[in-house]
Amino acid sequence: MPAKRKEINSCAFAEDFVSGDFTYRQLARKYQISLSLVGKIVSGKRRPEISEAIDQLIKDANRDTRRCWRGLRHKAVATLGNAMKGTANGTAVTAAKEVLNRTEPEPEADDALPVYLERTLMDLSDKTKRRVLRELGGPEL
Repeated sequence: MPAKRKEINSCAFAEDFVSGDFTYRQLARKYQISLSLVGKIVSGKRRPEISEAIDQLIKDANRDTRRCWRGLRHKAVATLGNAMKGTANGTAVTAAKEVLNRTEPEPEADDALPVYLERTLMDLSDKTKRRVLRELGGPEL
């Protein structure tokens, strides 16, 4: 008679793995499976339903992170626009520059960057856009 397959709650396992709070060894102990099985599940070689749940959680987390940074970028650009008008304090401007320096522009192609920046800065006047880009060392529009 073949050995009975250990049932694992795929959602709980995926959430524990993606949280980063557990090592492979801790996951093996928690779910009472072998350490090698944890590695095989995570790499997608065994229990594909769990691997798919892990992939989906990672995609969701990445999407939420991108959405958050996109919102921060828009606020940072607005803050720099206010700084150019003289209505933002130095701390806010420093934070805005830091946010913009830490975020990657949306497009992959260099020639798409001016179009992306134009869309990002669309609430500012042309004069303010040029001043913000010059301050950040960005491309000329």
